[in-house]
Amino acid sequence: MQLCVLEALQNVGVPQRLVCDGVLPDPLHTQQTGKLHLAFDGWGTAYADGSIHVQGCVQARVPLFCARCGCDFEQVLSIQTDDVFVLAPAGTQRYTLADDRHVYNGGNIDLVPMCGEWIVLTLPMAPLCAADAADETAEAVAQAADVD
Repeated sequence: MQLCVLEALQNVGVPQRLVCDGVLPDPLHTQQTGKLHLAFDGWGTAYADGSIHVQGCVQARVPLFCARCGCDFEQVLSIQTDDVFVLAPAGTQRYTLADDRHVYNGGNIDLVPMCGEWIVLTLPMAPLCAADAADETAEAVAQAADVD
């Protein structure tokens, strides 16, 4: 799942459609997840300074473990992205930015690691297998409080 920088820079200022699929090997580091398939659908716009603005939607079907009942289930995540990639100055080995932009060294930009990061940051802390599980859990807590 790579964005070809040279192709994007040939059309400076013109948004280009980006539709790609990719695979992350065990992004949750559970050794049970296996490969996670991703899909990205969005736009990329290159600018004369070499920066590239990428925005769109990442979708993934993520295997999770229910915090309430302990069963395995899958949840589809849909994450809106809006990121800027900045060309590193020539001759630099390491280059960091103070803000939320990303650095690339020319060639292609690999979106897979970033998509994996977006997915991990979007995961619920206590995933629930059913939409009404949160209501059921709240009711159970309330009932337990009434008993005491």
